[in-house]
Amino acid sequence: MDKLDEIVRKQEELLNNVLSKRDLEWSNFSAAMLAHKNAVGDEIHEMQRELNWKWWVNKKSVDEEAVKEEWIDVLHFTIQALIVAGCDVDEIYRLYMGKNEENFGRQKGDTDRKGYNSDSDEEYENVD
Repeated sequence: MDKLDEIVRKQEELLNNVLSKRDLEWSNFSAAMLAHKNAVGDEIHEMQRELNWKWWVNKKSVDEEAVKEEWIDVLHFTIQALIVAGCDVDEIYRLYMGKNEENFGRQKGDTDRKGYNSDSDEEYENVD
């Protein structure tokens, strides 16, 4: 079994277990995506607490394993959001590869958007 297949399968098992045990149903797509966006945001905030972002306090040593664990939590909720959105492993792979190709193209300047080409002095144009 491919590693991505296994990750998606295990996350789907966990999702189904949580939905069943907590008697949850995400029939509203928007609400489900908002819930997952909030979960990812919370994990990012947990990671932020692991890093020395507060300039007004004494610094602490960074626990690299805790930071990695928070990134894994982000991955869990991201994969789960894609599953809830109806993606299977093939679609996740296709979407990822397409976006990766687009991002490589942007770095080469193959975009109408300004500021991506590292060989240019163009200023970044902040558009979504």
